[in-house]
Amino acid sequence: MRYYQGRIDGDMLRHGQPYAKLRQSYVIFICPFDPYDKGLHKYEFRNYCSQDKALAMGDGRTAIFLNTKGTVNDVDQDLCNFLEYVDNKNVKDDHYVDELRDYINVLSKDTEWRKEYMDNKTHMIFHDEDIRAEGRMEGQTMTIKKTVTMLKLMDVPDAEIAQKIQQTFGLSDRETADLISTK
Repeated sequence: MRYYQGRIDGDMLRHGQPYAKLRQSYVIFICPFDPYDKGLHKYEFRNYCSQDKALAMGDGRTAIFLNTKGTVNDVDQDLCNFLEYVDNKNVKDDHYVDELRDYINVLSKDTEWRKEYMDNKTHMIFHDEDIRAEGRMEGQTMTIKKTVTMLKLMDVPDAEIAQKIQQTFGLSDRETADLISTK
């Protein structure tokens, strides 16, 4: 969410423009799963004060997660039908869904659009893989740091710790030294 919000904000302002030029922005994710396991079709987030939820930041940012697996009666029928359509369910007698289905059929026959879509899709797949790999690395680093701390508490010599984590995680001498010296 932060990544996309940052991109939107960065694209909204030219160099040197005042922050007041930032307009309202919405980042919307359509999820084929319930991201918060509350059964809602729609989770909407805005910045507010933790101590007084009535006090809003008012920065114009909104993050929305739409959930195709929602079970609570929390959205209107039009949005519910759209989410069912996205979830590959058969939606009948809905003008908007019919219009959307027709539009997608037209686009799917447009070879230039399909090429551009596939280029963007490929870019997003690689981008998502980069983010997942970065997350795995951060998780691995935290695991190593916790292991080093625990072994130091057990009075295991630094040289022995270094040897074990280097063998286990395939780290360079420099990476190992940085992790061993971290408190």
